[in-house]
Amino acid sequence: MIKAILLDFNGVVINDEPVQMRAYTEVLKADGIELTEDDYFSSLGMDDRTFVVAAFERAGKKVDEARVSEIVAEKSAKWKEMVTSEMPLFDGIKDFVEKMAVEFELGIVSMARRHEIEYVLETCGMRHHFSTIVSSDDVVKCKPDPECFRIGFRQIDRIRTDQGHLPMTHKECLVIEDSPPGVVAARNADLPVLGVTNTVSADALRNAGASAVAEIHAIGCLHRSGAYLYRSCCDVELYILTRRSRRSDQLWLNILFRGMPPKATFWPPPLTSARA
Repeated sequence: MIKAILLDFNGVVINDEPVQMRAYTEVLKADGIELTEDDYFSSLGMDDRTFVVAAFERAGKKVDEARVSEIVAEKSAKWKEMVTSEMPLFDGIKDFVEKMAVEFELGIVSMARRHEIEYVLETCGMRHHFSTIVSSDDVVKCKPDPECFRIGFRQIDRIRTDQGHLPMTHKECLVIEDSPPGVVAARNADLPVLGVTNTVSADALRNAGASAVAEIHAIGCLHRSGAYLYRSCCDVELYILTRRSRRSDQLWLNILFRGMPPKATFWPPPLTSARA
């Protein structure tokens, strides 16, 4: 039974991978470094400092720590300016977070900087739904190293035990990730992973070790009709009525990891207004 969920931030809560790429592209030009789309997406899972150093290494250039800090600060300022003008949250993510927070303890595990995560969550009114946040500020190694998820698991488990719950097992803490390095990090921390195809393909997530794959944006389409539907590229096709009991959501998260065949449909049946 799933008792807690750890979500990645960039690419899961906020659709800002293109924003991050634009901000980095503009900032790195001052140092004569051109950032391609392939360069950016091959660096998923890195924290900002590791990303900048890798960009210089690809260009055959050296960079000192002071300049790395300057670039990271400049990128963060440009990113904030861009997301403030138009916050690129994924459709339905606020509804999803609000619904899941009623049933499960929620946390964020991301290689974004803490102030960026806090800014988005506070601005969008979601901060109170997350009891723990693990950012690049809290770790020594970035994804795919499992350090961040090990810290996240310990923190969210401690929060639950402080509330009077029994300690969790690793299989009771679900990770939602959009990148292969994130999936690898979570699996190496012995946590089950739901991969979402917001950034890379379903095959890439499965090859990295995702326990199942889904399109999280489908939640936004169905929230008003009172149902969650995962289908299309999913490993299971599943309908959950949000007006039903707490057991429904627990059933969804448990069935998802039983290796059920594609196109399997479970009770309750779909609403007539539901769409993929």
